[in-house]
Amino acid sequence: MIQAVTFDLWQTLILETPEDLRRGRELRIEGMREILRERGYSVSTADIEEAYQMVGRRLETIWQNQVDIGPGEQVQLLLHSLDPELPLAFGEDTMRRLEEAYTSPVLKIMPVLNGGAADTLETLHERGVKLGLICNTGRTPGAMLRIVLERLGILMFFEALSFSNELRLRKPNPRIFIHTLGRLGVEPSRALHVGDDPQTDVTGAKGAGMRALWLRQGEDPPPAPEAVDGIIGSLPEVLKVLRRLEGG
Repeated sequence: MIQAVTFDLWQTLILETPEDLRRGRELRIEGMREILRERGYSVSTADIEEAYQMVGRRLETIWQNQVDIGPGEQVQLLLHSLDPELPLAFGEDTMRRLEEAYTSPVLKIMPVLNGGAADTLETLHERGVKLGLICNTGRTPGAMLRIVLERLGILMFFEALSFSNELRLRKPNPRIFIHTLGRLGVEPSRALHVGDDPQTDVTGAKGAGMRALWLRQGEDPPPAPEAVDGIIGSLPEVLKVLRRLEGG
């Protein structure tokens, strides 16, 4: 019997578009540039854009090891790229403001719920299934994503929230799945993970001993992962798969 279901966040429960990503990048860069200007550092948008891209490349290297760093460290990397002395030039208040400018654009460009997300979570919750969230956070940390989940009305359904920047672990590392299930008090063999990424979600969950559903969506999805326990095209289908897995 499946006792717990864990979900990926981005492009599974909530959606963002390429335009959202572009606008978020602009808000981060302009917000940080304005704070630096106030502190007497004249930096061009192009210079911050270049530093921003450098941080992205550094993150990709870090993520290859299935670990993560927090937003404060990302801001430090960006400032160091602009000027190696810059991270040492500011006090706690300025660093806090820079980090807020870097992490808060998601609250201005709110993602939307994927179709059927709220109803699916509510139904599972009402049936007594324990729910967890496992999210690779990127540039938007768990602190901001909790606010997003609350605004979208789905935060209360989850008993465990695992954000990569807080745990320093990143999917497909099995340890982030095991950690989440430990908080839920459920063995991996009794748990199911749902996500849109064949590698980070399906391979990661299977590596932790869970069952995995691949949410296939979009016009040109990648090939289906070999080890997947089921393929769905929408979140409400999770309920049908659960009935099948339980022999109902």
